[in-house]
Amino acid sequence: MPHPRRSTIRLLGACSASLWLVSVAMAEPENFSFADSQTFLHSYCRSCHEGGSPAGGFHLGRVNSPASLKTHSQKWTSLAARVRKGEMPPKGAPTPEFELRDRFAGWVQSALRTEACASGIIPGPSAIRRLNRDEYAATLRDLLDIHLDIGRMLPADGAGGEGFDNAGETLFLSPLHSEKYMEVARFAMD
Repeated sequence: MPHPRRSTIRLLGACSASLWLVSVAMAEPENFSFADSQTFLHSYCRSCHEGGSPAGGFHLGRVNSPASLKTHSQKWTSLAARVRKGEMPPKGAPTPEFELRDRFAGWVQSALRTEACASGIIPGPSAIRRLNRDEYAATLRDLLDIHLDIGRMLPADGAGGEGFDNAGETLFLSPLHSEKYMEVARFAMD
C-alpha cells in the first residue's frame, strides 16, 4: 500500500503542474521565459533526470542556468527535439499538452538563437577551395618557370555574390574542373 504522505505529495505536484500548465497555455508564446522552462523541466523531467544516476546520463543540472544556453547549447537542442517529438517524457509519466511542448521547444530554439547572436558568432575556418584559373596559372608559372597562358585552357570561374571570382563558396571542385586541372598540369609538365 502506498504511503499516504507520498500520495499527497504526488497529488499536490500534479495539481501545481496543472495550474502552471493552464497559466502558461493562456499566456502568449512570446511570454515563455527561462523560469517557465525550468518549471516545465522540473514538472515533467525531474523524476527521471535528477539524482545520483539520471536516466540516459542527462542531469537537469546541466541546463539549470541561463548561461547553460551558451555552454550546453547541444544539450538544449537535443532536449527540445526530444520534447517536440513526444519522445520525452516517456510513456507512463505525466505528459504536457502538445501546445506546451511546442511552446517549450520553440522557446529553446529562440533562446539559443538569441544567445548565439548576443555572444557574437565566431565563424569557423573557411572551406577548402580550389585555386581559380588565374591563381592556378600563376602558381604553375612560378613553380615551373613557364610563361604560357594556360589559364585559358581551364573552365571559366563563376563570380560570387560580390562579383569576385575567388570567393571560396563558388570554388568547389567539380568533376569537370578536376579533369581540366589535371589536363593542364600534364600539359605544363610536358
